[in-house]
Amino acid sequence: MNVDFYEILNWNSHQPAVLFQSETIHDILSWLRRRFFELSELLYLKNQRQKRKLIEEITSYVEGKLEHKITLNEVAAHFDFTPNYLGHLFKVETNTLFSDFLSELRMKRVCELLSDPSMKIYEIAEQLGCDLGKSRTCTDVH
Repeated sequence: MNVDFYEILNWNSHQPAVLFQSETIHDILSWLRRRFFELSELLYLKNQRQKRKLIEEITSYVEGKLEHKITLNEVAAHFDFTPNYLGHLFKVETNTLFSDFLSELRMKRVCELLSDPSMKIYEIAEQLGCDLGKSRTCTDVH
């Protein structure tokens, strides 16, 4: 994770000197267990923050590209992930499928645009990547 051991534990270089003050091997093992537990917790929290930040970046990216025919494949490529991994990560972190998230964003945008009486429905549909031709469905939602 490219983390400096001393930095993440907030140790100075003299902290391990505590080991030499221990009276028994049990004291040393106990101290090491506590430090490794701290390290494990700190690495877990750092990983969670990184995932949260990534999801925020993905969300912002999608919101910025909403009026284009954006797909999971495009988003995954932009963030250098496979679509399967990004879809899985998104589901785990947000408890929402990427396609559902995208559909919900589009529907919110449609509602905003429908409040503008000067816009025609077909203009709104075209603007958000919907094809009202023969199939009458939105394309590239996934």
